[in-house]
Order: sequence, then C-alpha cells, then structure tokens
Amino acid sequence: MYRTLADTDSPLREMAARFGVDGRLVGVVTLPESRVDPSLDAQSYPPDAASDRADRAGVVFLNAGLIHRVGPNRVYVRMARLLAGHGLGSVRFDLSGVGDSPAGNDPDVLRRWVAETRSVMDHLERQLGVTRFILVGNCSGAGLAFLTARQDPRVHAAALVNPQPQRNTRYYLRLARSHPNFWRRLSRGRSRYALAVGRITRRGIPYNADAAGSADRDLHALLGRGCRILLVSCEWDASFDGFYRPLQRQANRGELEGMDLALVPGANHDFSTVASQDRLVEAVCGWVTTVAGIAAPD
Repeated sequence: MYRTLADTDSPLREMAARFGVDGRLVGVVTLPESRVDPSLDAQSYPPDAASDRADRAGVVFLNAGLIHRVGPNRVYVRMARLLAGHGLGSVRFDLSGVGDSPAGNDPDVLRRWVAETRSVMDHLERQLGVTRFILVGNCSGAGLAFLTARQDPRVHAAALVNPQPQRNTRYYLRLARSHPNFWRRLSRGRSRYALAVGRITRRGIPYNADAAGSADRDLHALLGRGCRILLVSCEWDASFDGFYRPLQRQANRGELEGMDLALVPGANHDFSTVASQDRLVEAVCGWVTTVAGIAAPD
C-alpha cells in the first residue's frame, strides 16, 4: 500500500528552535536544503521565494508518552531526515513537561498540549508558509494528533501509531492464549503482566460507551472534511484489538473512505527490533509523502 522511500543523499539542515509562549517549547526543525537560505541563523528560516507554494505541507511529530522528541528508538529522527530528503520539512518538539520543555501552567494537560501543538503549527505557518499540516504521533501522541486534528482545520492528515483503547481486555486474553509463558512468568513474579491481570479483573473504571461513540463520530467527521488518517498498529499491542480490527471491518464495508490501515506484524508497542522500526518508518513516510502530494522519486 505504501511505497518504499530510499534514503537519499539530498542535503538537509537541522536547526534547534523554540516555540510557543515565551519560547518555552524546545524542538528541532528539519528542512530540505533547497528551502533554507544558508546565510540565515537558526532563529529565522523563511521560505525560499522561488519555491514558495500556497499548498506547502509540513510534518509535526508529537511526543510518545514521556519519551522526548527523538521518538521511540529515535524513529522520529529517521523519519524527519528521510522526509527532508524527499522535499518535506518537519519539526519534532517537546511538549511542556516532557524532555527539554519545562512544565506548563494549565492543569488540564490535554488542553495545554493541544494548544501547544497548534502554537507550533502557527510558528511554521509564519516562518515557512506551511498551510497544510501532517501530524505524526505514537501512543499518547496519536491521541493528541487526533484531538488536534479535530480542533484545527489546517491538519490535512494524521498518522496515528498505536493509539491506546480505553480497555485492553481482548489484547491481554489474546496474549495469554498465544504465549504460554504469560502465566508461567506471572506466577513466578518475574513479569510486569500483573498489571494485565489487574486490567482484566478491575471494575473500578467502567467502559465509557458515550466517549467511544463520540470518538467514532469524530473520526467520520474528520474523514468527511477531507482529513486523511493512517492507523498503524503493532501485532502485539492493544491498539490491534481495540482499533485496528474494528476499523478494518468498517473499511472492508467501504465505510472509511480516506482512511488507511497498516499492520506491523510481530512487533511490540515499543518497536524493539530494528526490523519493526524499519517497517514503521516505511509505512509512515511512504504514506506521508503520498498525502502531501510529493512525486515518487525516480
């Protein structure tokens, strides 16, 4: 479904930058060399007038949990540099309270992070003339990408990697059934899967059907307005049971026009193997260049 992008020798430039109110957010901008005037410093990088386009797209990478802006196993760095080699600029930054960015003042974390993401988009719009944004997020970053896309019409597309469902019971039961060591390691106290059993048996947090229904309506609303969505799920992650399989059934019925699905077989939530990292980079970057309208390389 997604074309493979070969690494290129195209020159690129990476610059440290600050975003948001009082420049509190720390990040790195990665640009193709053709879009940077070499005489400019890291605080100023307006677009090359000769290559300026009204529909310019830019990519924003969002923190995965508390992992700082490099992403899990530095995959965001790989993606940013690969995309720059194919003509796309990007930014990877730390949300408040993550990595190098200090904590914020708003106690509503999600509201604060959505506002910060939009402030980074504002910055790129002013400095680079970007008018269409493609958000890429893993785990909690996937949820943040979805929430931001819901609020900001400038989000042209969003790649959601391993978004976490509200309840993971199906995943843990599948894990226990497919891996006999699940119970053996649990009984010996050598595994963190005790948390899994707690999730299966816990009754204190009921399933919120209203929230699930709202998310489904929001997804269809985003697709209806023309926002492209990619869901990437690992075979051994709760997102496979919670999102990938249900959405795959809807897609098979022709109900999700504008949505693409990608599965990374044999991979866990953290993309621990190099092979799974390669598959992730291939899936996301191939899709991003497609929705950005970048011509396939010769």
